[in-house]
Amino acid sequence: MLLPGVSRLARERDAATQRLWETVYAALTERQRLELDALLVVAPGARVSELERWRVGPAAKIHGRLFDSRSTNRMVIAVGGADGMR
Repeated sequence: MLLPGVSRLARERDAATQRLWETVYAALTERQRLELDALLVVAPGARVSELERWRVGPAAKIHGRLFDSRSTNRMVIAVGGADGMR
């Protein structure tokens, strides 16, 4: 049996990822889209965007202490990300 090449599998994965993001984007309200776009902005004096801060994860060490996952939950709720989870 001949398996597809790595490049073909990568293209299939990329196409599936694109379909996923299009589906998620279509489900968002305009307000949610704007708030998510705002997460990509790097504030003056900051080194990374809010989204990058969130990407670090709750178990990463930041300045010698564990990141508080409750603050991440509060941030997600603040942008309306938990609306569909209730």
